[in-house]
Amino acid sequence: MVLAYSPENFGRLLRTGESATGNELDLMAQIAVSRFSSFSDEEVANLHAYLKELGPGVEEPETKGD
Repeated sequence: MVLAYSPENFGRLLRTGESATGNELDLMAQIAVSRFSSFSDEEVANLHAYLKELGPGVEEPETKGD
């Protein structure tokens, strides 16, 4: 998901719950305001870079005994 967002749009998503196209994402908006709105610009940029580095999908590691 993060690959579809510019750093600026990703920051807006985290702080307001608004998508890159300007739509308010109901649940994300609630979470954004209560959890992520206090992130600094540097924290948002670092999180965006980290998630982007992970790539399009992250597979969960296999656990022994499953």
